[in-house]
Amino acid sequence: MTQPTIDLPLHENHSHSQIVRRIPRYAQVLELGCGDGSMSRLMREACKAHIIGIDHNPDIVWKAQRFCDYVFTEDLDDPNSLDSLEGEKFDVITLVDVIEHLKYPEKLLKRLKPLLLDEGRLLLSVPNVAHASVRLELLNGGFEYEQAGILDNTHLKFFTLKSIQTLLASVGYKVHEVDYTWHDLPDEVIAHYLQTAGLEVTPQALETFHAPEAIAYQSTISTSPESL
Repeated sequence: MTQPTIDLPLHENHSHSQIVRRIPRYAQVLELGCGDGSMSRLMREACKAHIIGIDHNPDIVWKAQRFCDYVFTEDLDDPNSLDSLEGEKFDVITLVDVIEHLKYPEKLLKRLKPLLLDEGRLLLSVPNVAHASVRLELLNGGFEYEQAGILDNTHLKFFTLKSIQTLLASVGYKVHEVDYTWHDLPDEVIAHYLQTAGLEVTPQALETFHAPEAIAYQSTISTSPESL
């Protein structure tokens, strides 16, 4: 697919920006988890995309009508969801911070394959549970759910970059690009957690918590079915 050159009102260190920059201009997009349409608006304004939006929440999905050609309310864990799209084909399908909310993400991924054009891409973002903040909390025996973020209390699954790639491969997808948003913790924060856990603050220990897989906050992945 030809990649667009677009300017976005978001910093590059943002999953929405990283996803939208990979969407061709005038693309036919299936946006799963469109919510109130904030991402739909970016795709419409930056890419002139034609969008079908789907979300499980009827209380907010109607707001996405401002930026989508059509919107539907569906439970993506329902094996019959997306039946109404039989025969449709898309340049891009997006799963932006969605897959971690599903009981059966592998089943959805399989059902998406026939909806992609031969050159189509599935673009997804997912929080990285191996982020340094989670690792340091675990060192001190903590794993507390939150209102938002990596440990959002509505998350049903947790992924590292390795485990999301393993899931994609297990259902027949190949990965084309991997990117991530990052949040690097200051040395003094890392040192506090290490000392609280009774561990020595060494240069090697600090380096471990500044490594790419530890500062990655969200992974963004471009993928497609192996058969395409």
